[in-house]
Amino acid sequence: MARRLMTPLRTRAPSILIVEDQLDALDFLCECFEDAGYVIHRAESGSEALRILRSGERIDVLITDYSMPGMTGTALIHQARHEQLLRDTTPVLICTAYPNVPAPADVAVLRKPVRPAALIASVEGALAFAARRAESPAGEPPESADPSGQCEAGQTERTRTPGKKASPARAATSDV
Repeated sequence: MARRLMTPLRTRAPSILIVEDQLDALDFLCECFEDAGYVIHRAESGSEALRILRSGERIDVLITDYSMPGMTGTALIHQARHEQLLRDTTPVLICTAYPNVPAPADVAVLRKPVRPAALIASVEGALAFAARRAESPAGEPPESADPSGQCEAGQTERTRTPGKKASPARAATSDV
């Protein structure tokens, strides 16, 4: 009898749309997430991000700067949701240096500077939360009520979930 080799099923790497008007920060963020195994889509403005979303690319996470020429990160989020370019469970994060950013209640706001490992851990937590939310029966929230998935390595403006540890993925010393 021939032995069959069992190979694990390949799963699709999560895709992230990163929107940042500062090219050095955009390059750095893209490199960090590529190193962590994510598929990256990059945009230097809100209007460029909308073009990518309208193209039908599957986006699993949206990370946007708040203050950009032409369109704020919040305006981008509102427009993308209005046009139904993001799934209801798509995690959205705003990274900003501004102290008080108007954002929808389900959007995590991370204050710059943020360490890449903390940002990656936030994305991983947000994806896990979105997966639990998608699997939950309609109308029932998943066990965790923290959509940001934030860990102790960094804090969101809105919340910090005690007891969660930072992901070891890309423990860089630089900040974004």
